[in-house]
Amino acid sequence: MGTILVVAEIQKGAIREASYELVSAARGAGDHEVNGLVIGSGVGNLASEFASKGAGKTYVVDDAAAADYNVDIWSKAIKAAAEASGADLVLISNTPTGPFHTIVPAASNILV
Repeated sequence: MGTILVVAEIQKGAIREASYELVSAARGAGDHEVNGLVIGSGVGNLASEFASKGAGKTYVVDDAAAADYNVDIWSKAIKAAAEASGADLVLISNTPTGPFHTIVPAASNILV
């Protein structure tokens, strides 16, 4: 049994549906533990919601410095959560407004 970490994407104060779809896909991928990660400022309630809707144990980076997307903060947060959870796989949604295009290359460099 491995662990899948799902990184939530937040837009307009809510977790995007694409993140919940990733949680559902992760849950359907076999005998894996699913964990979540929520990054932002004032996101404690969103992390609780994400956990209760399938993300399981959810790691939170709730910091004023994370209020706006910052590739350095996000990559460090993903690395810390991946290490803490023992994640074998990290899932990040690829939406037009999401951080996918910049965070995946940055995070992949520090996760190796």
